Amino acid sequence: MFDGVAVTFSEAFQGSAAAVRPGATGGPLTGHVDVEIPSLGAFLDGDRVARVVGGRIQWPGLAEGLVVTDGHVVLFLRAGRETRCEYALHGMVDGAAVDVYATKILDDGTGFDAPGDLTHLTVRVDVGGVPVGAGLLTSDLAELIQAYETASIADALDPAAARRAFLDFLNREIQKVYPSLPAVLEAGVDKEISAELRRSLQFMVRLMLPSPLPAGGQR
Repeated sequence: MFDGVAVTFSEAFQGSAAAVRPGATGGPLTGHVDVEIPSLGAFLDGDRVARVVGGRIQWPGLAEGLVVTDGHVVLFLRAGRETRCEYALHGMVDGAAVDVYATKILDDGTGFDAPGDLTHLTVRVDVGGVPVGAGLLTSDLAELIQAYETASIADALDPAAARRAFLDFLNREIQKVYPSLPAVLEAGVDKEISAELRRSLQFMVRLMLPSPLPAGGQR
């Protein structure tokens, strides 16, 4: 039904990567990646691989930064008790091949932290096939949810149905890891928040805010 339907979205991240090789330079690492699922039908049937079609990464160890030219993302890959989202980003800097590898690890067995798991990535930077940096990145949860919910849908006879199918897939995969978490993604951004989504957001707020709240409110 959704063969040939393309879905595109962007993810932004920030954090830091320390130098892991003498002479390399570490420091803050920020950027974004543009991801395309070229055929939603094939993706839903099980390949779960999207391609990277653009992006940019800023890191002191990459001079003027890396323009991401290609790569891939594997979403919700089961690896033992863990579920992983794996990113491989490629480009060139000063004539040298640069590869950036990032991984999200989703695991409900070490204490419930769905918001943290969904927004934290370990990262490694290779230049010329040699690791030069490693660290930790984070994404903004609200921005990530919005990126998924407002993903571009192309070549679909029914774009609304394609969007629902994409978001339903994400919800199912997240709930496989965190069964107690209600669906957090919904198609359409102009409708009222459902009771289920409201419960999900309230639950996440309780997880992320300190308890008790400081006098005068959260600062």
